[in-house]
Amino acid sequence: YGSLLTYLVNLIVDWIGELYTWGRDEGDGRLGQGDELVTDEGAVNVPLHVYLMPEPVKAVSCGGFFTMALSCGGKAWSWGGNDLYHVMSSNGGKENSKVIELNNKL
Repeated sequence: YGSLLTYLVNLIVDWIGELYTWGRDEGDGRLGQGDELVTDEGAVNVPLHVYLMPEPVKAVSCGGFFTMALSCGGKAWSWGGNDLYHVMSSNGGKENSKVIELNNKL
């Protein structure tokens, strides 16, 4: 269990490895909520479970516009803004990313 609080994104992992995020999404997916949460410059003020994360989380980190997680199984995951190729998109391009496993993309 732990938390990471920043200016734009807040992350918390509970004792069973569930990941929750809140903060500013700005439409780039950095909160890991997929297409269902499009705030376009809006803010999410309550923690939301990252339901797209398929396995328990051991550690998290984030930059200004992207988020990364390490699962308890040792897999790396990333999502969010990708203007500078911070995260891998599903086709290796520059578009914003949903939650994807990095191990298969490296």
